[in-house]
Amino acid sequence: CRKIASDILYNQAEAKNRAAFSDLNNHPDFLNIIPDPESKRQEITVKQAREITKFLSLNANIGTYRVIIINSIDNLNLNAANALLKILEEPPNDTIFLIISHNNKKILATIKSRCCEIRLPKLTNSEIKDNIKAMNIEFTESQITEILEICPYHPTQAAHLLKNDALEIYKKLLDLNLNLDLKELQKFLDSQKLKTNTDKFDILSLLINQLFYRIIKAKNLSKSEQKLSNKLTKKHSFVELVGIISQFNDKAQNCKQANLDRNYFITNFLINLH
Repeated sequence: CRKIASDILYNQAEAKNRAAFSDLNNHPDFLNIIPDPESKRQEITVKQAREITKFLSLNANIGTYRVIIINSIDNLNLNAANALLKILEEPPNDTIFLIISHNNKKILATIKSRCCEIRLPKLTNSEIKDNIKAMNIEFTESQITEILEICPYHPTQAAHLLKNDALEIYKKLLDLNLNLDLKELQKFLDSQKLKTNTDKFDILSLLINQLFYRIIKAKNLSKSEQKLSNKLTKKHSFVELVGIISQFNDKAQNCKQANLDRNYFITNFLINLH
């Protein structure tokens, strides 16, 4: 998207202006919206949506067009999504919105209907690694490789997982599933502070989903994952496991939206599973 934005903005600029704004982030006709770093839930907030309105109140400085990247719409909270919808209902002239989504099922239908969908090929692991390294976040090559084995997502998601100790949480989930100890499970869940930390609950739910996705896929499993696969397939068929994890994902969303006891939800799921 940045390449597209760069082509649009710099192709219409004179040479002297291209040199002055060689860094796209400094271009006066460009706005890049990413999750608020101060948001515990890694959300794009309504305050940021209002930045778009303020940006659009100004005329283009250099050329004809202005470009706004929203990366990604999946991170918009409800208020921000509604604010964006109001903007898209009456889009300003000579403005191009490049709205990124990694899961178009999450996009409000009213927003989707006002956009032109372009499907892009997935980034390779090598490209994702390069993007993560460009963020200047201190992760080792092995940590990046390991998180991409578990969760082959986009760079921002992978970096967010690493910053929130996802590798350690994943290993703990494996241990708990191999040897279910309720006292140890409660101790672990309490340490995650799921009752007050929605982001941690989302990460834990995602890692549970990915753990079972890897077992169902049954490719390149670690020794511990293979042990868990052998244990679970004695009780459940692969078809049953697909249904179980699908129900888990739906119930996890309901648990969050209805503000139910998250520790109880995870505990009950693992007890029933085993």
